[in-house]
Amino acid sequence: MGKIAFFLLWFLGVFCDQITKWWAEERLQGVSVPVISRVLELRLRKNFASAFGLQFLDRPQHVVVTVGVTVFLLLALFSRRHSRSLPFFLGGSLYLAGAWGNLIDRLWRGYVVDFIEPSFWATFNVADIFIVAGVIGIVWSFLHREERKDPGL
Repeated sequence: MGKIAFFLLWFLGVFCDQITKWWAEERLQGVSVPVISRVLELRLRKNFASAFGLQFLDRPQHVVVTVGVTVFLLLALFSRRHSRSLPFFLGGSLYLAGAWGNLIDRLWRGYVVDFIEPSFWATFNVADIFIVAGVIGIVWSFLHREERKDPGL
């Protein structure tokens, strides 16, 4: 997967996340929209915490962690020394789209917009889906690595 496709997927992911959050803030003020009765609804929530309503980091720490993980992933993804698989590239791109989508919220709004609310789990958003899918892709790529002839690579 080329660098252009990687950055395009990252950008489109952030764009999609921000559009859905804008829609949620415009359309879900004070209302809840059932999608699957008693299982899934759309309900606007303002998440001032880090994750699952728990505060792990403050805003400056979120910036430092997001930028640090971004630099690490970009170095790992584009290192000439290592070849990477498609799941690793897709996972990295999706993870970064989600992380930056939520970081934009924290910096711009002061909270993260969540609006997808299953009855059995915490409320989340599109960025959170991208983060989970990205981590799965990255882990998958490490669990299913092809054996290389030169173990130093």
